[in-house]
Amino acid sequence: TQLHNCSKILILNVLLSPAGHEGDPCLRSSDCSEGYCCARHFWTKICKPVLRQGEVCTKQRKKGSHSLEIFQRCDCAKGLACKVWKDATSFSRSRLHVCQGI
Repeated sequence: TQLHNCSKILILNVLLSPAGHEGDPCLRSSDCSEGYCCARHFWTKICKPVLRQGEVCTKQRKKGSHSLEIFQRCDCAKGLACKVWKDATSFSRSRLHVCQGI
């Protein structure tokens, strides 16, 4: 039947369609290409690049925190952690976090 064939075509398109690239809409990170994650951008979610060495990151909030970030960032890439950036010219601790080697 024609409806049955349309369902098969739709399923094949979903399975064979390439994963999302930067700016493409997504529901979860598996919808995005390698090197990207699915993150909130205003009131939708899009594929954004995973953060690299030296890029500003967002420290994970405590569990139970319900604050809504409208511009989420991806996590740091594998082998990196989101740590406080220590400015060599300042003795005070900065609140800025950047992706750094573990």
